[in-house]
Amino acid sequence: MERLKEFLDWHCENPHNVNFKMIVAKEDREETLNGMHEMSKLLDTGLTPEQIVGLKERDTEYFAKTSIFDHESVVCKCGNDIEKDSGFGFCPYCGQRLKWED
Repeated sequence: MERLKEFLDWHCENPHNVNFKMIVAKEDREETLNGMHEMSKLLDTGLTPEQIVGLKERDTEYFAKTSIFDHESVVCKCGNDIEKDSGFGFCPYCGQRLKWED
């Protein structure tokens, strides 16, 4: 991962090098450089690609459904009940972003 970060950083700092110009079409260079900057930032976190995907999935809103046992709580996809009046925007057990059912 460190070598990939060094590669991306070098190309971001030297976008006029011959290799970059041969690989990336002129009209795509700015977008490619922006993507490389973003990728380099992700590599700085120390997280694996799988962990980053997991965080992205967890940050996607999950429509919490009313519990069949207690109508004053909802059930997260991890299976835990959360009181409706707790005010949580995230499940306190797994960290999943919640969107409350109306």
